[in-house]
Amino acid sequence: MKTVLKVLGALVGLVVLAVVVFWVGWLRAPAPEAVCEHMSELVSKQAGADAKKAWDQPACVKRMQPSEYGRLKYVKQMKCLMSTESIDGIKACEKG
Repeated sequence: MKTVLKVLGALVGLVVLAVVVFWVGWLRAPAPEAVCEHMSELVSKQAGADAKKAWDQPACVKRMQPSEYGRLKYVKQMKCLMSTESIDGIKACEKG
């Protein structure tokens, strides 16, 4: 009986560990503020300081909030936006 409880305890522990790793590794998106700041820097690098002045940070943050459905797609898009280094990359990430 003690062996069965040990095995069940280890199994539950492994399941909890797998859920935590899955959440941190795949389902945790960068903060919308960080994504918008990164996009703002890319736009100002490639389009100049005037584009930086026209950049609407609050609207970007509002647009980048997670949707109720499709968490994996949202996370994939946010990670793509954070890893891109050009405006063309931003357009590619937004298309999917």
